[in-house]
Amino acid sequence: MIEAFFMAISPSYLFYMTIGVLLGLVVGTLPGLTATMGTALLVPFTFGLPTGEGISRGLQNFAEGLNVMEEITTENQLLDIEQSAIEKADAKAIEL
Repeated sequence: MIEAFFMAISPSYLFYMTIGVLLGLVVGTLPGLTATMGTALLVPFTFGLPTGEGISRGLQNFAEGLNVMEEITTENQLLDIEQSAIEKADAKAIEL
């Protein structure tokens, strides 16, 4: 267990996790690309990597893509709520 921890914080793992986060951020912000599709598109870049680094990069890519999509969804929901409140206020003003 402790060996796995030290392996995960080694410089090579951290480097590939950083690359995965950055690529996941790019994929997550592009409209129409889901985290799953982004991971599938970026899998070929892991073929030349050792097993551990490839898995860590792929997981970081997927996790960051999900995180960005969740933030965008939450922001869109808040905008929808604000828009519906404005429409209700306008409708009441018209009735008066």
